[in-house]
Amino acid sequence: MLAAFLDSLSRRLLQPIPEAMKDWRNACLQLGHTLILRTGTTEIAGVAETLDDAGHLHLRLPNGTVEKFASGETDFPA
Repeated sequence: MLAAFLDSLSRRLLQPIPEAMKDWRNACLQLGHTLILRTGTTEIAGVAETLDDAGHLHLRLPNGTVEKFASGETDFPA
């Protein structure tokens, strides 16, 4: 079992970033849903639109604008 895990990890680490991010987006259950993002003491509600190839969350805010966030904590669902 350990050998299989290490083999899988080795393949994942060699995977090109755009391909890995595509897999991440496909596995992300929050995309398309409303969530609350906490950054420090600030809470921002919006719809999770996508994750870009740098790993930033694109959040559509209630006013229609989209902001990118590099870090934060989310609750799902909001």
